[in-house]
Amino acid sequence: MPPGDSPALTAFQGCAVPRQLAAQFVEVLSSRILLTGGAGFSAPATLIGQELLVTEFPLLTGGGQTVAVIDTGIDYTHPLLGGGFGPGFKVVGGYDFVDNDTNPMDSFGHGTAIAALIAGESFEMNGTRYQGVAPDASLVALRVAADTSETPNSRIRQALQWVLDNRQQFGITVANISFGYGKYESAPVDGQFALLLANLAEAGVIVVASSGNAGINSGWGIRYPAADPNAISVGAVDAFDVISEFTERGKLLDVLAPGEGIVAPWLAGQTRQVSGTSYAAPIVAGAVALIKQINPSITLNETRSILRAGSQDNLDGDDEFGVVTQLRFPRINLPAVVRLTQSRLPADPTLPDPWPAARNNSIAFDRDGILHAAFYDASERTLKYATRAPSGEWSAPMIVDSEDGDFGRYLSLALDSVGRPGIAYFDAAAGDLRYARLVEGQFVVEVVDSRQSVGLYASTKFDAENRPAIAYYHRTKGDLRFARREGAGWKVDDIDRHSNDRGRSVSLAVNSFGRFSTAYEDSTSGKLKFAVQTSNGWVIDTIDNDTSGVSYISAAYDRNDRLAVSYYDATPADLKFASTDDPLNPRWRVVTIARKGAVGLFSQLAIDADNNPAILYYSRRDDALLLARGTITRMTATRLQVGGGRFTSLAIEPETGGVQYSWYSASQNTLKLSMTGL
Repeated sequence: MPPGDSPALTAFQGCAVPRQLAAQFVEVLSSRILLTGGAGFSAPATLIGQELLVTEFPLLTGGGQTVAVIDTGIDYTHPLLGGGFGPGFKVVGGYDFVDNDTNPMDSFGHGTAIAALIAGESFEMNGTRYQGVAPDASLVALRVAADTSETPNSRIRQALQWVLDNRQQFGITVANISFGYGKYESAPVDGQFALLLANLAEAGVIVVASSGNAGINSGWGIRYPAADPNAISVGAVDAFDVISEFTERGKLLDVLAPGEGIVAPWLAGQTRQVSGTSYAAPIVAGAVALIKQINPSITLNETRSILRAGSQDNLDGDDEFGVVTQLRFPRINLPAVVRLTQSRLPADPTLPDPWPAARNNSIAFDRDGILHAAFYDASERTLKYATRAPSGEWSAPMIVDSEDGDFGRYLSLALDSVGRPGIAYFDAAAGDLRYARLVEGQFVVEVVDSRQSVGLYASTKFDAENRPAIAYYHRTKGDLRFARREGAGWKVDDIDRHSNDRGRSVSLAVNSFGRFSTAYEDSTSGKLKFAVQTSNGWVIDTIDNDTSGVSYISAAYDRNDRLAVSYYDATPADLKFASTDDPLNPRWRVVTIARKGAVGLFSQLAIDADNNPAILYYSRRDDALLLARGTITRMTATRLQVGGGRFTSLAIEPETGGVQYSWYSASQNTLKLSMTGL
C-alpha cells in the first residue's frame, strides 16, 4: 500500500453484509421470496416495477450504454454475461489493478453479481424470472480487489482515472462502485476521489455508489464515495419495501433500491442469494443506463432529480426496526423514472418560445437545481408545466389538465421533499379548486372543492410527511379555507369564516415541523391578518393594523422557523415587510421597503440559505421590476429591468443562491425568466 494511502473498505463494510448478518437476512428472505415471487419476476424486481418496465418499454434495455464495474472483476465466461471478453462481447474491456494486467477475471464472485444485476441476461429459476435492469448494456470490468477485504484507495483512484481516460473508446456513461470508507453526514471537503468524480460528472459519466452496511447504531451517515456530491448514493430495502437495518443512511442518501434477498449470478455459472447495499447500487446503475439511453446528454444533477422524483416515499420508522432516522427516503420506481425522463427531454430548439401568451405562473427549484414551472396559457386557457435543466434547456411543456375548462388563472406550485411537483389551481369555468400531483411520472388531477366559486388565490405547500395542503379563498361566501390531503381524499376546513369578507390574496407557509401558517387580507377592514395552525385549530391575529387595504401577499418561513410576509399596502401604495420570531406568540416587526407610490405590486418573497429575505416586486409608476435583498432590518432595492413586471414568481437556486424570477412582458405577450446573482 503506498505511503499515506488508507484502505477504502474492510470486507465491503459499506457494501456487503458481514457473513453472519448476511446469513441471517438471506435465511429470513428466502421463504418470503419463494412465497411471493410467483411465476413472474422476483418480489424485489416487482417492487420497483421491473415487470411493468419490460412490458411497457420493451425497447428500453440500455442499448448503446456501457457501465464500468469497479469491483472484484467480472466472470466474463458466465453465459448470462456474454460468455467472452473484448469487442463483440458484453464485457467489452477492462483492467486488473490487483495483478496489473489486462485480464479482469473475477475469482471471488462479488463483481460478477454486481455486473449481472446491471446488465445480466434473462433467466428463470424455480418459476421466477430474473434479469439485469439494462440487459443490453455493455460492461467494463475494473478489478480493484481480489475479495471483499481491505482495498487501497489508490486502486479505486486508478480505476476512476481509467474510466475517465477510456470513456470515449468504450462508450462508458455509468460507473458502479460498491466500495466505501468512513461515515459522513455531510459531504467531506477532502474526499479521496473528489476531483476525479467531479471530472467524470463534467464528462457525462454518472457514478453510482452504495451507502454502506454498518447501519446507524453508531450514528447517521454514509460511506465515501457515496457521500461525494458527484456520486449518486444508494441504500437498500427488502422485498416488502422496509429499509434494511444494515443500510447506512442520513441526509446525504439519495435513493433506495432492493438489496436484501437478491438472487444474482455468481462464479462458474452459479447463482446466489445475497444481501447488502452492494446489490442495491447496481440496480440504480442499471436505471441510470436506461436514463442515458433515453437522453444521452443528461447530467448528473438531472439524473439524480429524476431518480428521486420518480420514486415512492419510504419513511424510515414506519415498518423498520432498531434505530431509525424518521427521515423520508425515495425508493426507486423504474417505470416512473422512464416516464419522467421522457417528459423532461429537451424541447426542440426550433420550436417557438415555450412561454407565449403565458400569464400567472409559479416556479420552484428542487435540491438538484432543476427549475420547475407551472403557468397559465391564456391563449389556450389551460395549465402547463415544464422543467429547465441547469444548462438552460427546457423540456417541452406538458398540459397538466386535458379536460375542457379554464385552468390556471390562479395557481400555485410546490415541490415535496424529493422534488415531485404538486399544483393547486382554479378552474374558472366551473368555479372549482383543482389539484394536480405527479404519480409515477404522470399527472393525476383531482377536484378538491366544488362548492360554489372556490379556489381563488390558491396557495399550496407540502407538510413534513409529503402531504399537500392548500389555502384558498371561497369567493361566494367570502371565507378563507384550508384543504389537506388525508389518505385517498381531501379534508376541507374553514380557517377564517365570518360574515365579513376574508381570505383574498392568501399565502400559505409551512415550517420545518410541518406546521402551516397563512397571511391574508381582511377585505372588510383592510387589515393584514394571519392564522397559525395548532393542535386545537387555527389561531388568528392581525399583522398590520395600519392598513386600509392589502394585496400581493407572500409568506415564508426561514430555516429557524421565523415567519416573514411581504405585501402591498394599497392606501399609500407602498411595499411592506413584516417578520416575527414566534408565530404562536407574535411580536411583529413591520418595515416599509419602498414608498415611492404604486410600488410593491405582485410582490414575491423567498428566504435564502443565510435566512435573509429576497423580495421581487413591480413598480407600476416606473413600469419596472425590482429586487430587494438584505436582512430583516435593512434591505436594498435594485432595478432589474424596465418594461413590464406583472405576474411575477421567485425562486432561489440552491447551490449558488442566485435569484430566478419571472415576469410578464406585455409588449411581447410572453412570460420571461431571468437569473440574477444580486
